[in-house]
Amino acid sequence: MKILFSIIIAFVLSIAATSYAQQKGGADHPEDHCCCTTYDTGQCLKGVDETVEKELDDTYHKALSRWHESDITEELKKAQAAWIAYRDANCKGELATYRKGSMGPNMWAYCEIRLARQRIQELKYIYLPEH
Repeated sequence: MKILFSIIIAFVLSIAATSYAQQKGGADHPEDHCCCTTYDTGQCLKGVDETVEKELDDTYHKALSRWHESDITEELKKAQAAWIAYRDANCKGELATYRKGSMGPNMWAYCEIRLARQRIQELKYIYLPEH
């Protein structure tokens, strides 16, 4: 029974990862290679999430230091705070679709990673156009 359950979980994880990769447009990212058990995937995603969050933080601080006008930096700070609230609410909504299943935390991580990558691109495009 445990073996069957493990096979089912691995199958569901592979479907979720494939679906996630298709949503991203097929780009190859480290989280695409997180696999096997729910626990292993979670540990892998934790590392990816930390890396992406650091890149987001670095990009945000570069954008802040790029603009010296206080009105621009104040608006950027407000936008970032609003984006964080959006990210948390959006990922909470995605988590709800898993109805407290074991996949929920991993899908939360996928959500945070996906949205952080999008935000990094927005920050670069809007505030760091030369990069």
